[in-house]
Amino acid sequence: MKSIHVELAGKTYEIESLKFKAERAWRKKYDAPITDLINAISHVRSLSGQEFNKPADLFKEIGSVLLTHANDLIKALLDSPDTLFEAICDYSPALAADRQFIEENAYQDDIAKAFVEVLKIAYPFGSLLGMVTSLGSLEKQTSPNSPSPNGASGKTT
Repeated sequence: MKSIHVELAGKTYEIESLKFKAERAWRKKYDAPITDLINAISHVRSLSGQEFNKPADLFKEIGSVLLTHANDLIKALLDSPDTLFEAICDYSPALAADRQFIEENAYQDDIAKAFVEVLKIAYPFGSLLGMVTSLGSLEKQTSPNSPSPNGASGKTT
């Protein structure tokens, strides 16, 4: 059985993965609200891959996307903290048992981090997602000028 540890309100909780049938029910319950949030945010995020001649063009495009999807985006963002909290409590009996304490003492960003960790075990490719995100951070830590294992500078002359 897989389990993860998350920290909420200064306490560490162990969250055990659900059995297949229970996990499938959980995914079905939260698929729509999670998808709505991701879709709402992805409309704005999609602009990051485009090139604009002037900053004003970028802002104009962002404004257009926000106006087009304003209702969806506002609803998704306003509901997301509560949805994330409901989802992690529904997934974990340990969190559900301490729900009131967590709700009174945890911060929204801690709940969001716990939710991401739950997603890693709730979805079949969660561990792959974790590997991909850690690879991205490893790439940032290495440098082409790093010394080679034999002590050479790594630069060619």
